[in-house]
Amino acid sequence: MFLFSSRSILRAVSSKGLGVHWRKYLLEKNFVLRNCAANYRISVSNQDQYRYPVKTSWRGEDVWQGDDNRFRGSQVQLNSKIRREKTVEGLLKLYEFRKMNQHNKVTVLYNLAKLCKNNQKQKLIAKGDSQLNGVLGNLINDTMLDICDIDHRGLTNIIHALSLLLVSDVKVTRLLDLKTLIGTCLQKLEHRGVQNLSSREIAMFLSGLGRAKDLVDASRICQLTREEILRRGLVGFSNSEAAIMFWSFAKLGEKSEDLFRLAEREILRRKTSSFTREQFVQLLWAFGETDLRPTKLFNCFAEELSRRNLCAFEPYELEIILRVCYKVNFRCDILLKAVQEALLSEDPSKYGIRHFALFLKYLSKLGFRAKDLFQFISNAILSRDKVTMENRDLATILLSFAEAEMRNEELFGALREEIVSREFHTYEAGQLVLFAWSFAKINIHAHDLFKLVGDGLCYHNITDMASRRIAKASWAFAKMGEKHMNLFKKLEAEILSRPFESYDYVALAHFVWSFAKLGFKSKELFEKTAQQYASMDITKHSISELIMVLWSFMKAGEYNTQLFNLFGEEILPRDPSVLTNKQLVQFLWLFEKAQVPAAQLFDLLKTEFLKRDIATFDTLLLTTVLRSFAATSTQAPELFDIIEEEILKRGFSEMHTNILNNVLWSFNAQGRPANKLVLKANEELNRRKSSKVGVKGELRSEDEVTEDIASESTLPSQSD
Repeated sequence: MFLFSSRSILRAVSSKGLGVHWRKYLLEKNFVLRNCAANYRISVSNQDQYRYPVKTSWRGEDVWQGDDNRFRGSQVQLNSKIRREKTVEGLLKLYEFRKMNQHNKVTVLYNLAKLCKNNQKQKLIAKGDSQLNGVLGNLINDTMLDICDIDHRGLTNIIHALSLLLVSDVKVTRLLDLKTLIGTCLQKLEHRGVQNLSSREIAMFLSGLGRAKDLVDASRICQLTREEILRRGLVGFSNSEAAIMFWSFAKLGEKSEDLFRLAEREILRRKTSSFTREQFVQLLWAFGETDLRPTKLFNCFAEELSRRNLCAFEPYELEIILRVCYKVNFRCDILLKAVQEALLSEDPSKYGIRHFALFLKYLSKLGFRAKDLFQFISNAILSRDKVTMENRDLATILLSFAEAEMRNEELFGALREEIVSREFHTYEAGQLVLFAWSFAKINIHAHDLFKLVGDGLCYHNITDMASRRIAKASWAFAKMGEKHMNLFKKLEAEILSRPFESYDYVALAHFVWSFAKLGFKSKELFEKTAQQYASMDITKHSISELIMVLWSFMKAGEYNTQLFNLFGEEILPRDPSVLTNKQLVQFLWLFEKAQVPAAQLFDLLKTEFLKRDIATFDTLLLTTVLRSFAATSTQAPELFDIIEEEILKRGFSEMHTNILNNVLWSFNAQGRPANKLVLKANEELNRRKSSKVGVKGELRSEDEVTEDIASESTLPSQSD
């Protein structure tokens, strides 16, 4: 075969000795050469590197040449027109009324799928217009008929496009099942071999499959791709290709350690400054979905992000950064402060209520307590129309402020008004629980809100509610003294219907504490709780948690000797120096009230008591110690002497009458009825009796000693 240049052909045609037929033949050949030699290049746009294909220059006539499906003249011009078209209708009209080769059909399909993904209006047109939907079916069918002849790039673009249409819920006519078509393409791709694909083509089809993660079975192709990447390495992948690829792997559930360790090493090898904000977000999200905790990688990302202008990040990107930090338990104050500065410097109108709710959620869970930021967000929320707020956002905002212990009465008052203005059945049961818990946590009374919550929980079926949620609900009502009889009857029935082995220590503690605090009787609840505690390992629980349970049983009048002995044995081996003054007295008082013999415990606590500065105990605690030892017939003369000496230093006129009576009773029970303290107490009591005066605000000593000891910190943190 001889090849001639266009110039030599024209020279031959112009020669006089050439026949007419040869001249015509050479002119045709010259025409073909001009088209085949046309210079064009394929470029990738920074905004959309997966655009297929992009032609920047072409010189050719309006002609279709050959059957090899390569671009010829008008086809490249048509391709350029396809890429400029911004409507579904326009794309389908081009397909319907213009002759296209395989490449342009793929381009139409790909661009149409992108329109449906990015433009809600165009998606609705594609879904709702039956005529256009029929043309789309023809396009997909034509494209699939040519699939055997389409190159690798076209095949990966088809997979990407069909996945986008599937996610957009664009159902086509002609009984075409997009899932089946994607499966066919994946089989064809597997047959060709992933090893024959370029890095760009791998990223392309994975990107589509990642978006259709729950709709397509891509496990086989993921496995093959993973093996190929481990063999090939990541050096040949650009930052963007690597980011979208690992984002897709994480979406598809391919989270093998060897694959992501490879990614970690390659990312650390490159300069973090070379990654765009989109790539940072994709990689952070991908690693956040794995069980790996690459601290070095996250530190590098955090340092780089803190150097950038986070104001340029989209709200959802900031939310992903905070969510991943919380999920992997990675707190970097430099990064969090950078996020704070970005939020404070922006116009609040940039962010929606949902954005603010999620920012608050993750900042509070990360322990970031920035009052100015919380106040900024509070002001922004108060300036918005509360009617448009979603129930889930109301719950998230309240919960976040409560967990961060940011008591903002103005915000809580405004949100309370909005909550109670809606019908209780419009809320989910879990949201109602969070409303009550949040108000109780920071001690803001809201009787109307608790009534709505109680009525709402009675309305809902709570058989599927998590135990921790039931514990939160009961604790919140008890903490605020809100007696909702119907609710607690329902909670009792639900608690008793479940196997007690399914409850942890804290849940059981809050159940019995709540019922005891509000005075609701449930003998079966307390009996089953005591039995369950007997089978538990309670060594890991704090002193306050132990006291909480003992107080609950005492308050409810359920003096379970086995339970008290179990807890007493647990206290003995612990270091008593870690107990607060109040905890020392509480143990004495609780065992005395339950009438459970605990000589060893009393000796241990007495020894610790004598080591402490007696002046640091208030008078109520001192007289409670006297009464506890006297009531149990435990001799403690040395202890009584130092308490007597300390009380004599204090003003008797300010002591409660019941405190003075306790002093008299205790010393009499110890066989010491005529000491100086007893005489002074009698003198003060006689004075009050003769003058008929008392001390303002007198309380029973047991009420003061047994004030609310339930600590919110004993409740498991929310994971909502």
